[in-house]
Amino acid sequence: MRIQSWGAFALLFTVTFFIDLPAAHCEDKEMPAIVIRAGSTWVGQQGEIDKVDRMEHAPLIKHGVTYVSSRDMAHWYGKDLQWNAKQKQLELGKLTFSNPAQSNGLAYVSVEGRTYVPLRDTLSQLGQQLYVYDDLLAIGEPLSTSDVDIYKMNFLKKTPYRVRGEKQEQGFDTMNLAIRAASKESTVVRNAEGEPIFNSSTHNYVVMQGNKHVASLPTFSEAYAVANQYADASFIHESGKTLWTSGEETPAESRIIDVPLVLQNPELPRGCEVTSLAMLLQWRGTPADKLQLAREVQKVPFQTVGADGRSYRGHMNDGFVGDMYSLTTSGIGVYHKPIVDLAEQYAPNHVIDMTGAGWSAIEAQLAKDRPVWVIVSSTFGPLPASQWQTWQTTSGPVQISYRQHSVVVTGYDENTVYIKDPFGYTSQTNKHAFIAGWEQFGQQAVTLVK
Repeated sequence: MRIQSWGAFALLFTVTFFIDLPAAHCEDKEMPAIVIRAGSTWVGQQGEIDKVDRMEHAPLIKHGVTYVSSRDMAHWYGKDLQWNAKQKQLELGKLTFSNPAQSNGLAYVSVEGRTYVPLRDTLSQLGQQLYVYDDLLAIGEPLSTSDVDIYKMNFLKKTPYRVRGEKQEQGFDTMNLAIRAASKESTVVRNAEGEPIFNSSTHNYVVMQGNKHVASLPTFSEAYAVANQYADASFIHESGKTLWTSGEETPAESRIIDVPLVLQNPELPRGCEVTSLAMLLQWRGTPADKLQLAREVQKVPFQTVGADGRSYRGHMNDGFVGDMYSLTTSGIGVYHKPIVDLAEQYAPNHVIDMTGAGWSAIEAQLAKDRPVWVIVSSTFGPLPASQWQTWQTTSGPVQISYRQHSVVVTGYDENTVYIKDPFGYTSQTNKHAFIAGWEQFGQQAVTLVK
């Protein structure tokens, strides 16, 4: 949940426009099965499929449940569709759908102002059947084996992106859906010509210009830099989420108010990084305990002796350096790489390492309701040279400061950064000083997608 200067978002619902999709007429079953695929804007009937130009008519999957456009469901079954603004309920014929947070029965979901209803539950209430054939869904009537093969072939022919999994090759209308499927299968996305354009083992981000593939890249900072060079550009994360689109106006202020506060003390006097990660994971709805994270994060000794007989300090991008639990023994902290690795164990393919992308990238994600884990100075401002020292580590020399701290950024405005601080001392600080202190530590930033 967030509050922005854009003002409250109003759900606009119109029921007068329908695309000319086939109607099922459930009372007399005049029509054969309607065949759809999750994420596809094509609708099939009698072995043929037709294009639906608006992506709002593509079925979607949330939490393992397939949803379809409420407009489509009303059209297929000849039902009136109305929005009850007072009750905030959707009425489809005699069926009533409530907000998921307010209902134990039929519930709609809203995506970008459009409403979707659960396909299987809605059909059940209408006395209709849903038949599942891998990624194909037949509404109303079953399909023969030959019909299934024909539909699969026709759907695949029409899609611009292909992903071959262990069992079959799937086609997708959008790069977002193709990337998500490829990441789950640890495989490759190919275009209609069979050329590989995304490899989930080496790429985490894809830059698009409109519907044209520009580049597939391993890091957020690279994708952000490339996308900024093109008009009508966007880049997509391996989760299938679009993270940034050119021309999007970042609001002057944004605050996320549902990030929990977790305190590091007394158990973890040096554990600000894992405690801040616990806050980020809990915000996402992922169960996470700071002490469990402290046990699981990669660790390296504070000091070791190399093969050359020289003494080396640990590097914070290799693991937590030293002792996290006591201030009487040697220790310091951990940088973003081990935190990203640990977060991936809890939210696979949903972790975004934004390190090096700049403050504007952080504000863009905050405006999309994504809090951001950062490394900053404990003063929330730039540190003088006297607070820095050079360590010789097994990975080479590195500048470090014992005035290092980690917090979760939850918002911003013109002059202020809003944070959840695991010390619990403050919830807001001067924006310009904070950015300067954050930049001194290498612009380290991590967020999650839901």
